[in-house]
Amino acid sequence: MVGIALADRRFFPLVDERSGGAKRVVLEPAHEGQRQVEVRLLMRDDQKELHVGSLFIEAVGEVVVDVLVRDGRLVARARSGDRQQHLNVNLSLIEEEYALPDLDLLSPEEREALEEEMRRQGDLDEDVFSEWEEERPRRSAWWWLLLVAGVLLGLGVALGGAYLVYRFLLQPEPLPRLEGSLGEGLRMAAGWAGLLCMSLRR
Repeated sequence: MVGIALADRRFFPLVDERSGGAKRVVLEPAHEGQRQVEVRLLMRDDQKELHVGSLFIEAVGEVVVDVLVRDGRLVARARSGDRQQHLNVNLSLIEEEYALPDLDLLSPEEREALEEEMRRQGDLDEDVFSEWEEERPRRSAWWWLLLVAGVLLGLGVALGGAYLVYRFLLQPEPLPRLEGSLGEGLRMAAGWAGLLCMSLRR
């Protein structure tokens, strides 16, 4: 079982390394004013407890820890605010001799060197974690064809509706037809103009 060590050194189980899976846990600072949090990842069974790795992160409150185990690999991420650290470990390569170090007994120089190594390991494994996190099924060709057909159908319905609105609601009433033809109207106008000229000469 893969889990984390709590501040009181209790083991908190998360994922079975044999069946795999994913789990998220939210951690609170152990004491007020704590600026850095160490997340110790452990693998434990009935006979032994192995140190898988640690994540060191500058905390600004709660720390969200995501743990993913798949195909014998463990990928972990710790996040607090806009800060995050990653860890990628092949569980099958962990030796029993790689025991949990007692960090309380380390000198400041040794602890700083260990923290720097863990940060470097997290930076190197960030690309692998991102690739797993962004993994999504690919869209098939039929999906894209249906999408294009739906867009074209929507455009056709919209254009048809716009035409009907214009045709029956917005189009002005047609002007009434004038009596007679255009030629008759011109002849009548010429006749009236002639009569008017004759009356003026008199």
